Amino acid sequence: MVRPTPLALRLEELTARLNCTQADVATATGVRQQTVSRWLSGDVTPTRERLAALERFYGTAPGELARLLTAPATDRAAHDGLAASGLRVPDDLTPDEARQIEAYVSLLVRARQK
Repeated sequence: MVRPTPLALRLEELTARLNCTQADVATATGVRQQTVSRWLSGDVTPTRERLAALERFYGTAPGELARLLTAPATDRAAHDGLAASGLRVPDDLTPDEARQIEAYVSLLVRARQK
């Protein structure tokens, strides 16, 4: 299985947050539902034009999604690891902040196990 890209993870998160379907996203961006499915899985990357349409649909800041095209997967992994631990994690954490918090949480977990 292909590991989702930072962009695919963000698109999945935004789609869930808006409680919309892939068909809704497809209609708003002028593509087929299968294309949206491939974006969400990370198999295909939207064009710049489609990214702009996605940003309008999701109400994100201009360029936010395009910046994720160059984000290392490990940066998003640190953020997702924190979120998976049940913490409410702000979306605007820098990758370094997410790693620092993750390290601190790990330290606390180890301390509680003693």
